[in-house]
Amino acid sequence: MERLAELRDQPGDSSTLVEVLLWEEKPDQAWQAAVEGGCRPGLWLHLARERAVTHPDDAIPVLLRAADQQIKHKIRSSYQEAAKLLAEAKPLFARCDRLADFEQHMRALRAAHKPKRALREELDRVRLP
Repeated sequence: MERLAELRDQPGDSSTLVEVLLWEEKPDQAWQAAVEGGCRPGLWLHLARERAVTHPDDAIPVLLRAADQQIKHKIRSSYQEAAKLLAEAKPLFARCDRLADFEQHMRALRAAHKPKRALREELDRVRLP
């Protein structure tokens, strides 16, 4: 318990604390630690996927943010990953009765990245609006 307090007080992101809390099977505390102190992008995705089971609305922004980061790389493999993340987010929007928000997000994303043919192709490949 004392070690957890030390981890909570460390400067920088809370990745180590989040990992320990996940290992101790305390996903809600891990989520809170990540929200308060941040953590590595890959760990955020792991947390979001776990959180999506019970709190899909919390996971949505993490998946959208990760997709945006992939798009910034401007290479097809990153576009493929972004499309997968967006496809993963779609059912979460549906579970939250926010499918219209997802469709609006996709329209805005396609408009903002209209010149990126490879991105459009990857979005079409996974049948996103």
